Amino acid sequence: MGFKMDLNKMNSLEKIAKVWQIQLNLEYCNVDDNTRLSFKDIGSFCELLATKYNIGFVGCGSGGMGFDLVNYKTKKAVEVKSCCQIQNSKCNSCGTKFNSLFVCKCPKCGSKSYKDISDSRFGIDAKEFLRQYYNGTIENFTLCYISLVNINKKDKKVTIKLEWFKVEFDDNRVLTQQIQYFTNQNELGKKAHCNLLPYSYDFYKLCPTKIDDINIVISYDDLNINPVIIPCKYDSNIKVPISVIPTTNRYLFEMLSTFQNNFADIQDFTRNMPYKEKSLGKERGDTRTKVDSALK
Repeated sequence: MGFKMDLNKMNSLEKIAKVWQIQLNLEYCNVDDNTRLSFKDIGSFCELLATKYNIGFVGCGSGGMGFDLVNYKTKKAVEVKSCCQIQNSKCNSCGTKFNSLFVCKCPKCGSKSYKDISDSRFGIDAKEFLRQYYNGTIENFTLCYISLVNINKKDKKVTIKLEWFKVEFDDNRVLTQQIQYFTNQNELGKKAHCNLLPYSYDFYKLCPTKIDDINIVISYDDLNINPVIIPCKYDSNIKVPISVIPTTNRYLFEMLSTFQNNFADIQDFTRNMPYKEKSLGKERGDTRTKVDSALK
């Protein structure tokens, strides 16, 4: 079970959490304006924190047009992907999107019937990854998943969760399946773009390892109350639940040697379960170019 929080990481996280607190406070104090400031454009925050999980790596300073993190000694790069599922809601009556953290009705039609949206994903360029992999450049994918734990409107506090994962490509037991996943998307998809939903079938298929789990409690009414960082216990060896398995393939899942109590070991799953049948190719987000310059 993992449970860690070094001082350098804690210091950076506290400052970032303070930024999020100020953004939440601005939203709360201007609730009728229906704006969303908090947890948008989180990529740079996640890249900064990702340096704490990848010792020797620094940002390359090229924004979306280059590697995220580089190690100039080893000539290796880390791709940092972030996914925040704290999103605006959608009115069931008129379709208007609005910030529902502090209000419970549509600002346009007044309806209290709305749908919470949580479809944000990790966007990965399969073609570019394969090029980096065969060139010997890629070190790992470091993934940060941000989600809402709860909002306590009585105490005016929001609790969010940051979960960190690494997808590494140095384990021969699952390497073939990992590379085949990106090859399938690159060769069979309309676009060479992977849309990786956290805790989905495809997410597990890439065999990530969990490297951290953190809760942050933020008071959005009183800026004098600093956010509270709570490291959580976690198991680095992720278990795959039967709930993500299509009904037609559950009998195969139940035959896995590690299957027990509706869960199976992630390596067993990656090696022995088929790729999920799906429509490949819907692109979300921009791909990047000129990614080699930082390591030349």
